[in-house]
Order: sequence, then structure tokens, then C-alpha cells
Amino acid sequence: MSSVFQDYFTDDAPPRNLIREWYLLQDDRVRAAFDARIGFIESFSPLDWGRLNPIKPMERECAGLWEVLLDLKDHRPYRHIRPIGIWYSDERLFILLGAFEKSGRIRTPGNACSEAIKYKSQYESGRGTINDHA
Repeated sequence: MSSVFQDYFTDDAPPRNLIREWYLLQDDRVRAAFDARIGFIESFSPLDWGRLNPIKPMERECAGLWEVLLDLKDHRPYRHIRPIGIWYSDERLFILLGAFEKSGRIRTPGNACSEAIKYKSQYESGRGTINDHA
């Protein structure tokens, strides 16, 4: 694996790429910001990770997941997009399991964390596969 970000593919027939499904539903503004953010984080050297915080652990019902901070503030309405997944810091590996948009404590879709936790469990039990984020 060469990429920090990996897409999770379910073990369904045919396999589903969870982050790609989310991505295809987004408008051009979100897609461009997401692509730029992922590319920017991937360009970090190991020394950068000590002083920059591009991702953070989640809490409450999302505990066990990590989120990529992606805030679109180029014009109103401001948008707060959170790609979520599993972070393995020793390997510098982030497995993308989905995403949501947040406004205060409200997440859209509302089941994004429960779905990601379900797929995290599946991945950790050997189900599904991962591949470089495309």
C-alpha cells in the first residue's frame, strides 16, 4: 500500500466502495475540496504529522472512528464535511468508511457513524478489502 488513504470495499456481490458512493452524490464544490484535502494530507512527511492535526478521533456514538476535518468556508453557506474511518497511526493508514456533513451536533446522514462502525467491525474481522483511494 502506497497511499495514506485506502477505500474500503465491502464483501457484498458486487463489492461496494463506501466512500465512492458518498463522493458521487456530492456537488462539485465538495468533491474539489475533498480531493484537495486528501491530496494535501497525503503530501505530508512523517515530521509533519507531529505538528499538524489533519484528522482527529471521534467521541460519543462515533467513538473508535476518526474524522478528516474538511471545512468549506469559501462562501456561505459554510459547510463542514467529515470523511470518517479507521486510523492506524503506526502505519499511517486511514481506511475511508464513509462521510457526513455536520451542522452543530446534527449529522447528515444521521446513521453515518453507526454504518461506519458496522463496516469497521467487518474489516477487523477479515471481511471486505481495501485499496488505494482513487
